[in-house]
Amino acid sequence: MQLKLFDDSSFVIWTTGKSTFSNNIKKHGDPFHLGWLEGMTFTDFGMPVIDSYNGSWPTAIIPFHEARADYYKNAAPTACPHFYIDDAHFLCILRHLPKYTSMFTCFPAIIGLDFSIKMDMPEPVKMYNVYLNKVTTRYFQLHGLSVIPNIVWAGPRGYDYCFAGFPTNSVVAVNSIGIIGDSRSVYFWRKGYGEMLKRIHPTHILRYGDKIDGEDESISTYYPNNHLNRMRYGR
Repeated sequence: MQLKLFDDSSFVIWTTGKSTFSNNIKKHGDPFHLGWLEGMTFTDFGMPVIDSYNGSWPTAIIPFHEARADYYKNAAPTACPHFYIDDAHFLCILRHLPKYTSMFTCFPAIIGLDFSIKMDMPEPVKMYNVYLNKVTTRYFQLHGLSVIPNIVWAGPRGYDYCFAGFPTNSVVAVNSIGIIGDSRSVYFWRKGYGEMLKRIHPTHILRYGDKIDGEDESISTYYPNNHLNRMRYGR
């Protein structure tokens, strides 16, 4: 394995040749998914560096399980898959990442994974879920997919690692599901939103979930939560 350090404390692994570690993966498996990291660049927080997305905005977005069902029915994919659903519904991607990478090539773009981070989670758990979101996003990008970076945060303590590695001046996606009605969650969502604007300067934000007072609607496109609408209105 080759490890190259740079002045900005980022690094690239497995840049050339075969590594002893990659041979060990073949022999013993890869329970920590280290084999995904080939060719990635990392920040000093160990977060993968993500490419920007400057393509067209999706006309519609659909949850992963619906996108997967359409794929297996050979339906023509037109909507962009998202992962603003229970984490359990897309854990299968971690077990079969190459398989789902191949499936996603049928879609014009996807939104990055959205493993949950919540205020009451221990910090290492939040950091790990942020890492999973980013490492899968970068893996998809390196394998030819158009991926819209999905931005998540939960409290000021995590801002540095939450925003590390994300591109500036990119189209991004942001979710606000599940915070309306909880004043503490809304407060920290709003603070994190402002921090995101300062740090990564998104050119446009694809928004899923209820509008929050104070967000910049002039650079946002809002997508309906069809599942919630069916529950509320029966359609």
